[in-house]
Amino acid sequence: MNWVKFSSHGESNNRAFEIMCNQLFELCKEEYENELENFVFVNGSGGDGGLESYGTLKNGDIIAVQAKWFRDKLQNLQFNQICNSFKTAMKVHPEIKKYIVCIPRDLGGKKVVKDGNIAENTEFCRWTKLCESLKSSNPDVELVLWDKTTIQQKLTGSGVQGIYKYWFENTIVFDEQFSLSLERIKNGWANTKYIPEIYTE
Repeated sequence: MNWVKFSSHGESNNRAFEIMCNQLFELCKEEYENELENFVFVNGSGGDGGLESYGTLKNGDIIAVQAKWFRDKLQNLQFNQICNSFKTAMKVHPEIKKYIVCIPRDLGGKKVVKDGNIAENTEFCRWTKLCESLKSSNPDVELVLWDKTTIQQKLTGSGVQGIYKYWFENTIVFDEQFSLSLERIKNGWANTKYIPEIYTE
């Protein structure tokens, strides 16, 4: 996924990323089917309460999403922002049982560095420690990371071509586009030349 090709459509990249994550999260309506009581997109003007959108299940549990436009390596500032957003969200919505954090990058893991040592203080290690810390005071809450790879998997899944095309115009070709192109050609210049018997997929 090439974030350089990400089209913000006049919004800031941060706001556009939030909207895209909301659209992907809204697909949970299909996952939870009859369990979902309502679905809310939060208006972030004046503060978003630590989340961008959330769904409330019939049993009162809340599934929430927070999006952070962190393109570069996560440092103390970024982890603190995630932590503060989580704490704010739990204060405003103590019914949260699942908290999804979306970032447009995959976290760096352990690797061999200078002198053959292993880098321990990696982004992924710090994310794991942050989750452990937050869960110590909120043991019933599941923290989930939607990183670049996860978001890409969701964007290229079945039935979401419209979302991908809106945010990443002309960066990927779907089977549907091949079919539409073939139909246009068959009805155009190839009208008298197209022979179905010798056509192969």
